[in-house]
Amino acid sequence: MEKELMARTVKLLQELIQTDTTNELGNEIEAANVLISFFQEYNIESQIIFSPGGRANLVAKLENNNKSEPIVLLSHLDVVGPGDGKWEYPPFSGVIENETIWGRGTLDTKQLTAMHAAIMVGLKKSQSSNSLNRTIIFIATADEENGSQEGMEFLSKEYPEYFEQSTVFSEGGGFIVNDGGKKYMFYASGEKGTARVRLKSTGEGGHAGAPPTDQALLLLVSGLTSLLQKTFNPLPYPILNYFSETFKRTLNIEEFVEEDEIFISQMHDYMRYPTVTIENVKVGHQINVVPYYAEATIEIRTLPFQSREDVEKILEYLFRKNQVDWEIISFQQGYESDITNEALEQLEESCRKQDFSIKLIPFTALGKTDGRFISQMATNIYGISPVKISFTEVLKRVHNTNERIELDSFEWGTSVLFDTITFVARKEVHKNDYI
Repeated sequence: MEKELMARTVKLLQELIQTDTTNELGNEIEAANVLISFFQEYNIESQIIFSPGGRANLVAKLENNNKSEPIVLLSHLDVVGPGDGKWEYPPFSGVIENETIWGRGTLDTKQLTAMHAAIMVGLKKSQSSNSLNRTIIFIATADEENGSQEGMEFLSKEYPEYFEQSTVFSEGGGFIVNDGGKKYMFYASGEKGTARVRLKSTGEGGHAGAPPTDQALLLLVSGLTSLLQKTFNPLPYPILNYFSETFKRTLNIEEFVEEDEIFISQMHDYMRYPTVTIENVKVGHQINVVPYYAEATIEIRTLPFQSREDVEKILEYLFRKNQVDWEIISFQQGYESDITNEALEQLEESCRKQDFSIKLIPFTALGKTDGRFISQMATNIYGISPVKISFTEVLKRVHNTNERIELDSFEWGTSVLFDTITFVARKEVHKNDYI
């Protein structure tokens, strides 16, 4: 990428950070206007799509009449608040000190928004959009930090044509694990599903001075204990298989930094099993009375391929002896993307050309991303925001005080992602290609 555009992209990131788009404020419009001005400099049309709640989502396109699957460059404009901790530099300053850009959003995900915006301009400048082999769609959404109701959930329902049969490059990965002699870049190639379940139990109520044995709360606790203590059998799937095969011989070698070794082990366990979280428990509130009714809401993070029917079988098996009724309130299917894609090979090659050789490793995303809303529409969804920062260090910085990104890491990530997207955007498309 040319130096002039790179310098302008750094300035764009600073401008985005300087807009306080803390989610609770609902003012993504400020960052959207920064992007509109940026795109206007390069004659790229963009538009703001307002959600029903008046939140701003920005969309820009490089159109192509080819019916090949579009490329979607997806990020979000909102950030979490700065918190109560003391920042070394103000959280919305975007200041560059010690060759580092400081501020909220430098890793989640205004850096990715700026990278994607630069890619749009780079593609526009390097060739006419008519010579692209597919349409490129830039989307920066609202409300991601609070569930995406005003952002990606809204867009996926109202504008599904943006995402159908697309290849999506989004957040959630692109971070480094180092074993001393070799660097691994973890990229998100799938995501767990989510099942929210309501559990209910009814027992014998009475006076607290003479508590009955058949109490609703005891029945509920017994059922929850059975669920939390259940040993799930690990079930193989392509992402997990690749991850396991890569690290089965290296998990305990001396070259790994200890925290990276622990992280890899924890990541492996997360990918192997469903997880259960208790969201709340409700019982009676009268003084001196044993309630006859108890209720809990739980969340089960399912493996990417597990269906609603799979969850129902698990619940039926666990609670049939516990006198606990259950109801699935909502279910969102997980997803897996192709891990043999040529774009991934190109990313490795682009890193090598930038004198930072890595081995790409797919993983199942930690937490929830906006990809969950389009998993049944898109062909592939990849969480790739390339930086030279270790995964464990990224986790320490995101949503914390002193969030920051090293300038050379941002510029390097912008360059390798630009090279990768350019390769995909120019690639000759064949009938059976995934992208």
